[in-house]
This record gives sequence, structure tokens and C-alpha cells, in this order.
Amino acid sequence: MEGNSHHDDSDNQAAVRQEVQKLEVACAELKSLPPMRSVYHKRGALFFQSDVKTLTSLHQKELEKAKTRLRIFVKNICRPNFG
Repeated sequence: MEGNSHHDDSDNQAAVRQEVQKLEVACAELKSLPPMRSVYHKRGALFFQSDVKTLTSLHQKELEKAKTRLRIFVKNICRPNFG
């Protein structure tokens, strides 16, 4: 059973790494747009109009959360399991 848990952790870590990469690309793309440009943000199945500054701020907050989750995964994997 323990091997299965390790596989799930690896899958979760890969998903978080992919999320971090996606958010980094989104932030870079938003930074390349003029500040007054109108953009759309998808929430659920709907798109909402926003501005570059607001959406960049939102993505950066999500990116920091994802990086924190990734650090926790790495920390837990590197920590020896004596239990």
C-alpha cells in the first residue's frame, strides 16, 4: 500500500509542477500586453472581462500558492520516513 501512496504523491507533485508552469506562462503573457488592454478571465464555464493589472495580480497570487504546495511536496519527499 505504501508504494501506491508514493505514486499518488508523484502524480500530485507533477500536477502542481504543471500548474506552476501554466501560471508562469500566463503571467509572462499578461506582462507583454499593454496595461490598458482588456482581457478575459475564465471562472468555471464563464468568461469575465478584466484588466491586465487585476488578472496579473490574481495569477501571481495563485502562482505563489502553487509554489508553496510544490515546496511542501519536495520537503515531504526529501524527509526520511522513520514511522
